[in-house]
Amino acid sequence: MSAWSRWSAGLGAAIWLAWLPRLAAEQGQVAALLLFAVLVLVPLALALAATPDRAGRHAWPYRAAVFAQPAAALLAAGSFLLPPSPAAALLALPWLLCTGLVALFGLWRLLPRGLSPAAEVCLDAGLVYLPIGGAWLVLARLGARPLGFSDVIVLLTAVHFHYAGFVAPLLAAMAGRALPDRKGLAARAYRAVAAGVVAGPPLLAAGFTFSPALRFAAALLLAASLLALAALTMIAVLPAVRPRAARWLLGVSAAAIILPMLLVGAYAVGELAGASIVTIPQMVRVHGWLNALGFALCGLLAWTLRPPASQQSPPGLPLSRLVSRGRVGSDFLWRINAVAESGRVPTGLVDDFSIYRRDDFDPARVHPAIRAFYEQTVRYSLVVRAEWRPGFRLAARVWRRVSTWAGQESFRVAADRADEVVSQIVPIKDEADGRQNVRAWVRTYSATGEAMYVAVYANHTLGSQTYMNIAFPWPGGNQTSILRIEAYGTDGASGILLTTRPGSGARGDEGVYFVTPVIPVRLPLNETIRVWVEEASSGVLGAASRAVTVLARHDFWFLGIPCLTLHYRILPRDQLGQGVSVPASTTAGLWAFIRQEGLPCE
Repeated sequence: MSAWSRWSAGLGAAIWLAWLPRLAAEQGQVAALLLFAVLVLVPLALALAATPDRAGRHAWPYRAAVFAQPAAALLAAGSFLLPPSPAAALLALPWLLCTGLVALFGLWRLLPRGLSPAAEVCLDAGLVYLPIGGAWLVLARLGARPLGFSDVIVLLTAVHFHYAGFVAPLLAAMAGRALPDRKGLAARAYRAVAAGVVAGPPLLAAGFTFSPALRFAAALLLAASLLALAALTMIAVLPAVRPRAARWLLGVSAAAIILPMLLVGAYAVGELAGASIVTIPQMVRVHGWLNALGFALCGLLAWTLRPPASQQSPPGLPLSRLVSRGRVGSDFLWRINAVAESGRVPTGLVDDFSIYRRDDFDPARVHPAIRAFYEQTVRYSLVVRAEWRPGFRLAARVWRRVSTWAGQESFRVAADRADEVVSQIVPIKDEADGRQNVRAWVRTYSATGEAMYVAVYANHTLGSQTYMNIAFPWPGGNQTSILRIEAYGTDGASGILLTTRPGSGARGDEGVYFVTPVIPVRLPLNETIRVWVEEASSGVLGAASRAVTVLARHDFWFLGIPCLTLHYRILPRDQLGQGVSVPASTTAGLWAFIRQEGLPCE
């Protein structure tokens, strides 16, 4: 795919160079700059934007855009052989459709990942902004003058979104990927730069439409951000770039943007003051060509010689296909014929807890009672108490109504009540779910039979990291939580921490997603589950013993704000006479912690 785009860029460069004298003479330098982006810069950038999934496959919008680009670019160029008219606009229309595919590819990248890391958001923003340039190109070839703009402003808006809206964010993304320091001052400065590069183009366009003051502020923001990107590139990125040709090209690119951005600042100041400092023709001759040939072309060629790898895990998460067409409820898996009637009969959330072993996590150091709970979940009873945080009480009542109707993820509103939860581990057909070695944990409230959770469990591995991959079917899709496991506690027999929050290194698969039949969408949610043990000396039937109880705290965050905590006490059902002072049935031993807290129980 990348080779095809580079071939298209080479062909486009040959056509543009051969046509340049006539094009500039007949259509002007603005048109020449625009077609340089269409014929040369866009295919070079698309080659760098390639994002194959874990199986090496490219998303269909990317494949379609790459293959359509040469023909669409030639037709857009051909539209300049005609005067502005419906016929010329019709020739430019395929370019708009092609850029629309590019934007769909940007959404395909963005939605499953969310608004981080900054380098990838820059790349996504550039892809999504490109069809705005395509739309203004069609308007320019039609001869339209929306909002009373002159013909030159209409064409310059198309140029703006091809260069500042598309190429600049992509070059910023490549610089961010290549930063050797991911946590220090350079990384913090880069995040500020990335925010300005992403926000600048649409703010500047809005300023031209609505407010001279906004236009002035947006122009200064964009100019300052690109100047800061040039400085950051020279100081932090260039020393590590190889080969030498790539380093020289990148240096030229960083240096070439300095004068154009200073001119942007001067133009903005003059326009706000009502005194022309730099005219539009002067901006085109200096700003335009330095930006196109120096900053954009040299930068893209540099990164083509040395494409920096993304620090993000590749797309293609292994996700459940289970979707409800209506209410879920505790019988959902049987209603859709997803339960395996023969073969393996799992007893826990995982067959062998040792699958989570990696260099920095040793399952053997986890308390045996915790490992037993995960491997023999059916042997345990649970008591749960929900605690909604202040500020989320109204949301809790709304959620309670929605979740009760849906029969999924139903939590009590009042924190002064605890509930016994009955567990059932159910084997699931792999072919129905789409993942491997799948089982469900159906949790219902013992007093009412209402489903608390219908959760479908699997595991998947990326590199050395094995994740717990949990799907909660909902109408129209499923909510999937992918959790990373870490040690919790410092003693020799520690607890565990399961979290959807990214780790300290490169970002992995952890997160909360809503999986639609079309695309997974990263949600602004996070959850953390801490599991540990409580041991106490006591006597059972006249014999001294150690009472072992597994405890868990399940915290949820929405937009980074803590909203809900579930407190669990997890007790074995069948260990009477085995040295553990917990009755098998739901009697005083099971509800001990409720009495300790003075809570009623249904």
